[in-house]
Amino acid sequence: MQTVLPFVSNIKNSIWKVTLEEVLFPAFFVFVILLSNLALISFPNVKFFDFFVFSAGYILGFRRGAIVAMVSWYIYGYANPWGPASFGLLTTLMLSEVIYAAAGAVCRKQIKKGRVVFKVSDSRLYCFWAAIICTTTYDLLTNIHTGLIWADLAGSEQDIYWISVSVFGPGALMFYMVHLLSNVFLFSTLGPVLVSRFTKSS
Repeated sequence: MQTVLPFVSNIKNSIWKVTLEEVLFPAFFVFVILLSNLALISFPNVKFFDFFVFSAGYILGFRRGAIVAMVSWYIYGYANPWGPASFGLLTTLMLSEVIYAAAGAVCRKQIKKGRVVFKVSDSRLYCFWAAIICTTTYDLLTNIHTGLIWADLAGSEQDIYWISVSVFGPGALMFYMVHLLSNVFLFSTLGPVLVSRFTKSS
């Protein structure tokens, strides 16, 4: 009996740890993302979404961060007040959002390897460039898909033309700048806090 009890206890601890790391933590991030999206619904392209996915990638690792990104978009894509996204667009949004989880995971990995000198200014610079690169890539991928949708709706074979309109049109550039500037601000402001807090606790 004495040898069985520690074994059972270890199993319970393992199950709890797996449940916490694989279910509860990711679910918490998804909940916070959806709640913040609804709170900022009146401000197009200004969201905590991307930063929270970056945070999930940093804290939980790439795999679970990617799950947070895709599950959040899957739910929000079908249930947001502006109407559901098409399956094709939603797939693009889900996969593109994973970029932020990858950036967060890479940041944590580099710090663990000691490749990042841990100062607030250094982490802010990393988060600054992460925001620029990830946001630009995300908007480019989603706008390319939008251009293909427009070409299809217009019955046109000039995909390049419609893609250029969706990427470089005045409206697209305006939304891109709003998205970029808000992300640069959030990442540069909150990123160093995230990195400092969870590096010291790890």
